[in-house]
Amino acid sequence: MCAEYLNHSLVNRIKSELRSSSGISCDANGYVGQLTENLLPGVLRDHFESDLKHGGGHELERKFLALHSSSALAINTFATLKNGLNSLTIIGKSGFHSLVFENQLTTGLRGTPPNLDVYLRTDVEALGIESKFLEYFTPKAASFSNSYSRDRLKFAEDSWWKVLEDSQTAGPRHLDVAQLVKHYLGLPT
Repeated sequence: MCAEYLNHSLVNRIKSELRSSSGISCDANGYVGQLTENLLPGVLRDHFESDLKHGGGHELERKFLALHSSSALAINTFATLKNGLNSLTIIGKSGFHSLVFENQLTTGLRGTPPNLDVYLRTDVEALGIESKFLEYFTPKAASFSNSYSRDRLKFAEDSWWKVLEDSQTAGPRHLDVAQLVKHYLGLPT
């Protein structure tokens, strides 16, 4: 059997299991009728709605309604922490003063800017978190526009250029390398 078929089959089985075991009323594709039906207790629209409206991912239009939504996963995980950032520690980092969902980053290049699912700031650094639920089961080839060049992005470290260049010849991968490189390039700004 082809790996692509196995991945598709596995994703469909996971979605089916989510529909049957969640106890949430949804359609045959795993979509709830209203956004609030996809939230854990204690997570309120006020925690994230403004962020998602300003983000570039159009999450509120339909994506968020899926039981398998990566955006809903990020929000259900981090939303209640927005009011208690002083107690949050991630990878040894603390002192966060802001948390934004679907934060648009700027690389200084034209085109669609990268969006981070969770963007945290301290006084001296930024931390980005990209949420994935089922996406990694579907391999994706890295793709960059011609504007991603060393002369336009002089601040980028050599190791990231190697990742970018290697990813373009590697073929489809389960990790969306292009998305991560674009997020890296947007974080310093």
